[in-house]
Amino acid sequence: MIDAEVRDLAPRPAAAVRLKAPTSALGGLFDEHLPNIAHRLADMGMQPAGPAYGRCHEFGPEQVDVDVGVLHG
Repeated sequence: MIDAEVRDLAPRPAAAVRLKAPTSALGGLFDEHLPNIAHRLADMGMQPAGPAYGRCHEFGPEQVDVDVGVLHG
């Protein structure tokens, strides 16, 4: 068992890219796209303000639909 809780958090800005790819490619999506997001934030004078995240819209045996991103501030 895990000890879980529900929290209401204030909205925070994020930079992300939404991708659809084979499920087997999920790890590589982070490796490929997180540096691009970090460089784009730097170009705009911003920095990441937390760890990277993935938000799955769909996760199946064949395909994943995921946001790969990072909070910024």
